[in-house]
Amino acid sequence: MAKTASIASPKSTVEFLRTLPLQLSVFFLLLIGAIWAGIFFELKYAHERAIANTQRDTGNLARAFAEQVRASARGIDLSLLALREEWRRNPSGFHDAVLHQQNYFLRDVSFQVAVIDADGALAYSNLEQPAKPVSLADREHFRVHRERRADALFISKPVLGRVSKRWSIQFTRPILALDRSFLGVVVMSVPPEYFSRFYDTISLGEHGTVTLLRSSGDILARSPDPAQGMGKSLADRPYLGTDAPETGSIALRAQIDGIERLASWHRLGEFGLVVVVCEAFDSILAPYRAQRRAFLISGGALTALLLAFGYSLIAGLRQRASAVAARASIEERDRLLVAALEAVGNGVVITDADARIEWANPAFETLTGYTPAEALGRRPAELVRSGVQRPPFYAAMWDTILGGKTWRGELVNKHKDGSLYDEELVITPVRDAVGAISHFVGIKQDVTERKRTEAQIRNLAFYDPLTELPNRRLLFDRLGHALAASTRSRRYGALMLLDLDHFKTLNDTHGHDVGDQLLIKVAQRLTACVRESDTVARLGGDEFVVMLEDLDHEGQGAAAQAESVAGKIRESLGRPYALKGTCAGHCNTASIGIALFVGTGYGTDDLLKHADIALYQAKDAGRNQIRFYEGTMQAAPDSRAAGEK
Repeated sequence: MAKTASIASPKSTVEFLRTLPLQLSVFFLLLIGAIWAGIFFELKYAHERAIANTQRDTGNLARAFAEQVRASARGIDLSLLALREEWRRNPSGFHDAVLHQQNYFLRDVSFQVAVIDADGALAYSNLEQPAKPVSLADREHFRVHRERRADALFISKPVLGRVSKRWSIQFTRPILALDRSFLGVVVMSVPPEYFSRFYDTISLGEHGTVTLLRSSGDILARSPDPAQGMGKSLADRPYLGTDAPETGSIALRAQIDGIERLASWHRLGEFGLVVVVCEAFDSILAPYRAQRRAFLISGGALTALLLAFGYSLIAGLRQRASAVAARASIEERDRLLVAALEAVGNGVVITDADARIEWANPAFETLTGYTPAEALGRRPAELVRSGVQRPPFYAAMWDTILGGKTWRGELVNKHKDGSLYDEELVITPVRDAVGAISHFVGIKQDVTERKRTEAQIRNLAFYDPLTELPNRRLLFDRLGHALAASTRSRRYGALMLLDLDHFKTLNDTHGHDVGDQLLIKVAQRLTACVRESDTVARLGGDEFVVMLEDLDHEGQGAAAQAESVAGKIRESLGRPYALKGTCAGHCNTASIGIALFVGTGYGTDDLLKHADIALYQAKDAGRNQIRFYEGTMQAAPDSRAAGEK
C-alpha cells in the first residue's frame, strides 16, 4: 500500500535553504531602512514642533508685550494732551500739573517734561527751573511738528538729553494756535527702561531678547543688555515699514550681536512701533538635539543588533547552526531594545489587547508614581484616570485606536499621590501576523509646565496684575459682546466709570504700598456689589469700570436699576478700610459716571467717553456723587486729570 504523506524532496529543501538567506537579507535591509526612515521623520517632526512651539510662545509674548506698550503709549499721549491744555490755559500752574501727571507712572522711573517754544528754545523743564536757554531746534521731534503742523503724537528715536544728560525717548505733541499756527512742542521724555521693565520678568533662555523699535528701524528699548541697542537702527527686516504685516515670525541673524534667532513680532501701527521677541536657536533646539542624540544612539544600537541578528541567522541557516544561537541573538536583541526604551525620557507602557499593562519603563514611574511592579496586570485607566475628561472623550479615543490608527492628544491624569498633571499621550495599536490587534504601545510626556506657562501668558494679556480684574482689552471685548446681546434682546445695559476721590493724597501721605492695598480692597468690594454676569475692570491708576448687562427694556427702569447698583457701590466704597500703614480705618469715597446703552448705536470708545463726561460732572459737583450721561453735557476739559482727585 502506497504512503499517503507528502515528503519534501532533498532538492527542494536545498533550494529553500539557498534562497532563504537572500530573502532574509532583503527583509533586514528593508526593516533597517524603515527604522531609519521612522527616526528621520520623528526627528523632523520634533524639529518642526520645537520651532512651531517657539513661534507660538514668542508670538503670544510679542502680542502681550505689544498690549503693554499700547496701553503705556495711550496713557502718555493722554498726559501730553492734558499738559498741553494746561500750558495754554494756565502756564503758572503748569509745574503742579506736571507733578500730578507723574503720579500716573512708576515712581521708580523718572520722566522729564519740557516745553519748546516756536523758535526751538527750551521754555520749560521740570528738571531745572527756570530752564536754561538751550536750543532744541535741531531735534527730530521739533522739526517734524514744525513742518507737518498736524496735531498727532510723535515718538522719536532715543536721544541724549542736553539738560538731563540721559538717554530718553521723546513723546511729543505740537502746540498749535486756533489758526493752526505753530507755537511750539510739549515733550515727555521717557527713559527706555520704562518699557524694558515689562520684559525683564520673562525668561527667554540664553541670548533671548525683546526689542521695541520704531517702524523705521530705530531701536527704542531692548532687554537684556539695553546698552547694546541704544542709538542703533535695524534695516532690511520684514517687520519694518508702514506696509509690513501686523504679526509674523522669521529666522534671522541679529545685526547687533550676530546670533541666529527666531523672531516673532507684533506691530502697533497707530504708534509706528514694533515689538520683536527673539529666542536663540541654540536654546530652542537644545531639547531637540538631546532627543536626536538619544534616537541616533538607539537607532545605531538597534541597527547593529538587527545586522548581527540577520548575519547570525543567515550564517546559521547556511551552516545549519543550532536554534540555541538564534535564540541567544533574539534575547540579546530584546535586552538592547528594553535598554533603549528604558533610556528614553518619556514614559513608555506596553499593554495586551485587553489594555492590561505587560511592561513599563522607569520614566513611567517618574510620571505616574507607580512602579512597574505595581502597574503590571492593571489597566492605565485604573491607575491614573483623573475624572476631568468625560466618558465621550475616552469613547472617541478608543474608536480611533481600535480602528487601527494612532491616537495623539492631551489630557489631565492623576499621580499616585493624588496630584493632577497635564499629559501628552500617543497610543499606537500593534497587530499580530494575522492582522489582529495584540498589543498597545503608549508614550507619555508631562506637559504641565508648558500648560502653566501658556496660562500665565494669557493672564498677562487680559488681566490687571495688581487687582486680578479684567484689563482694558478684556473689558472692550466683553463690552462688544454686551452691545451685540443688547441689540438682540433690546434690553438696556449700563457702563459705570468710577474714580476714587483724593486718591493722590493717600498715595502722597502714606505711600504707594498703602495705595495698592486700597485698590485691591476696592476691587473686592466692587465685585461683591454686582452680579456674576456683570463685569468689573480696572482701566489703570484708580479708575475702575463696572458694566451691567440685561437691565430693563425701558430707559427709565434701566436708569433706576443702574442708580440702585451705583448707590450700593458708593455706600460700600465709602465704608472705612483697614490698611496697613495708616493710623486708623481710612475712608475713601468715589465719584461715578454712568452711560446707558441699548443696541449698537454707539461704539465702545463712545460709551467710555460718555461715562467719562458724566464722571467729570460728578467730580465737578463736589465728588462722592453719581451722574448719568446726558446728550447736553459738555465734554470734560483735557485738564481734568490735572486737578486733585
